[in-house]
Amino acid sequence: MTTDGRNDPPGPVPGLQADPGVPARLAARIAEDLAAQLSRATDRPWRVDVSAGELPLGPDGRIPLLTSAPRLLEEHGWEYVVYLTDLPRYLEGRPLLSEVSADAHAALISLPSLGALRVAGRTRALVVELIDAASAARSPDAAAIESALGGAAVHQELAEEESLTLTARADRLTAPRMLAGMLRSNRPGRLLPAMTGCIAVAVASGAWTTPPRW
Repeated sequence: MTTDGRNDPPGPVPGLQADPGVPARLAARIAEDLAAQLSRATDRPWRVDVSAGELPLGPDGRIPLLTSAPRLLEEHGWEYVVYLTDLPRYLEGRPLLSEVSADAHAALISLPSLGALRVAGRTRALVVELIDAASAARSPDAAAIESALGGAAVHQELAEEESLTLTARADRLTAPRMLAGMLRSNRPGRLLPAMTGCIAVAVASGAWTTPPRW
């Protein structure tokens, strides 16, 4: 989908790969606005493609984004791929917001970490920053990420696989926010294999009863 009828050279084509259900509906909802926003930022038309389909979990319950990215890019003819998943991820006790690899032209966004409110706007703003950073061969700007997430503090860390991980700094709303995001997807069969001890403890302690405030 393009943003207007101009005959300018087309910009790169990023793809949103999304889990079925809530992530796929969210991807379809934000794709057109996302293309328009990227077009305004670069002064050339962009097209954003959407594809629904789960990436298989590895033996450790993680999503092997870096090994899946080359296939997705070649299969769809994309320059960048952003995978939207409804699986909750944790890294050293902090909710994983995103995993980014500039070399692989790929990023993953764990939607439960965004909570249950204003998810479309937050996801769109986060995707714009991730794609803009990838196209400029730079790391995502922490201030831009925090602004996209409504001011939430973000921790960046370089992983062993040379990918950059973005996690939310833990506060008293972390567990309720994550659980609200998990309940929003309403897919227990998909969530249970990926649940960590941190989530289990939050559930057992009754943290889910606190309303989300993001």
